[in-house]
Amino acid sequence: MKKLLLLGLAVVAFANTADAKTSVCFRPYASVKASYSKLDMDGKISDASGVYKTAKKDWVLGGSAAVGVKSCAFRAEFEYNQSATAVDKRAFAYDYGKSKEKYRSYMFNGYFDIPTGTNFHPYVGAGIGIARIRSSLTWWTPFAGDTRKRETNLAWQATAGFGYNLTRNWTLDIGYRYIDNGHIKWSTADGNLKYDCTAHQILAGIRYTF
Repeated sequence: MKKLLLLGLAVVAFANTADAKTSVCFRPYASVKASYSKLDMDGKISDASGVYKTAKKDWVLGGSAAVGVKSCAFRAEFEYNQSATAVDKRAFAYDYGKSKEKYRSYMFNGYFDIPTGTNFHPYVGAGIGIARIRSSLTWWTPFAGDTRKRETNLAWQATAGFGYNLTRNWTLDIGYRYIDNGHIKWSTADGNLKYDCTAHQILAGIRYTF
């Protein structure tokens, strides 16, 4: 991950061009965002009654923090992102259980701020990194039980939004993000589960550029 960050910083620095109207083009920044996410826990369940698909959606809160550098219209950053816990209740042939999922991701992101000549600037971006999914299963009948599992996956995301410059340093940031955190698998005596863990996120935050 450190090598990816250093490579990204090198690419952004190489892309920096002279701008007579801007005294400083290469500037570090830090940002924090709150997120309202629709977590999609889509997957397959197989038990004694057969194999069928499941589609569970849960809205949860979350947040992220990032540090990066801005070079004119380009930005590169390292971001930490975390969600609250999503819950899915499912009935099996001879059992009934509840699944909980939450994730943390460590992402390297790149953005392009579309120049408009005003304080309002839309942007698009993408990122890649690692997601750590925490999951638990609680079985109620006929045998009580509680099992927990962690999974580490390759993750990617795509983002679009806009920034509004409140001052030279402070920027209001509103956006949308799709993030794919991979999947998590469960195997029990009563059946097997495989969840694909993706999310649609509404983001709102503030960015400070030094």
